[in-house]
Amino acid sequence: MLVIVVMLVIVVMLVIVVMLVIVVMLVIVVMLVIVVMLVIVVMLVIVVMLVIVVMLVIVVMLVIVVMLVIVVMLVIVVMLVIVVMLVIVVMLVIVVMLVIVVMLFYQRSNIQQDSITEKDERLGNVSLQLQSLQMQNRRLIETLQRVAVNPCRELYNKSGGSPVQVPAQHLAPTLKGLSTEAHGGGRGSSSFCVEGEAASCM
Repeated sequence: MLVIVVMLVIVVMLVIVVMLVIVVMLVIVVMLVIVVMLVIVVMLVIVVMLVIVVMLVIVVMLVIVVMLVIVVMLVIVVMLVIVVMLVIVVMLVIVVMLVIVVMLFYQRSNIQQDSITEKDERLGNVSLQLQSLQMQNRRLIETLQRVAVNPCRELYNKSGGSPVQVPAQHLAPTLKGLSTEAHGGGRGSSSFCVEGEAASCM
């Protein structure tokens, strides 16, 4: 009986030990599972954090790139505005210079036109004076011819129809008197037709 009791106690003890071992193993397994789960969770958190950090870095980089592009675009726009303003200023300067040149040319043209008009007026006056002198010359020639006709006929008749040769120096006082008479003053005198240094009365 004692042996049976002892065997039963031993069996019970063995069962209890096995149960304890199983429980301990289960606890260990559960702890391991919990630790593994915690590690997985921590890893997931780390991965998520890394992804978030990477996303933040990417976003920051994109913001920086966008800002740089905006700054570059603003610089380009400012440069274009400056270039356009410079072109406008240069065009205005060119237009002003062209206007000044045109005004100077117009003023010079007006001065030249005035000078040409004045010269034309002078030329017209000279032409009128020349025409007046030509008229006076014609009148003088007509007067000389009228005055010289009768003395020439008388001398021709007195010479018996032969030409009379008179040196030119003897005719100078007579021609001077005729010229004075043609201009409205002085007395008439004998006149002759002169050719070269001698005169022939016809």
